[in-house]
Amino acid sequence: MPALHTHQYRGVTVYVDGHLHLFSGITSASPDTPGHTHNITSTTTVDAGHSHRYLLTSAGPTVVGPGRHYHAYAGNTDMTMNHRHPMSGTTFVLGE
Repeated sequence: MPALHTHQYRGVTVYVDGHLHLFSGITSASPDTPGHTHNITSTTTVDAGHSHRYLLTSAGPTVVGPGRHYHAYAGNTDMTMNHRHPMSGTTFVLGE
């Protein structure tokens, strides 16, 4: 069975309702198999008196060398205080 691995990620949400939020964390563990994905879930920073939860699933791996790859992700935070924030990015390259 292939070894499990994780990726780090971090970014900034889209500016909505006069503010934005930072986010960062470590993805769920997945086996290093073709087409695998990772769950990306946590809570943004507190800005404008609130934070947002998010739960995204990454795209499959983009291979950049032997044993090295990253994942793209995109989605929205949850609805808090009558708004949500789009967010997107890529995980850090595995193996660096």
